[in-house]
Amino acid sequence: MKEFKGTKGKWKFRPAISKGCFYVETVDSRRDSFIGEVGGGLQSNMAIKANAQLVAAAPEMLDQLQKSIGFIKDAIKWYEMIGSVHKEFIKEDKEFLHEVEQTINKALGINKK
Repeated sequence: MKEFKGTKGKWKFRPAISKGCFYVETVDSRRDSFIGEVGGGLQSNMAIKANAQLVAAAPEMLDQLQKSIGFIKDAIKWYEMIGSVHKEFIKEDKEFLHEVEQTINKALGINKK
């Protein structure tokens, strides 16, 4: 599994002092917890909050995507093993695997084409 080189641990978000912004930080307050600020511009507070929620969930989503690679590869092997009846599943799963790998690479800053 490729390693995320950013701030480890779970992240959370909270409203910033200035209206219209949210801070993203680590859950573990014993460390340098500030990750970044989400907001500003002309977006609604609801959109800014939704963006902050997504950013705060990113490390866990990346971890789950990385774990899913093995399950997808196992499904492809199983379909290949049981024969040609499932060729459409093999093609779909290989395409999905490629998309998941591209998403992981994007999150890790790996430029593979």
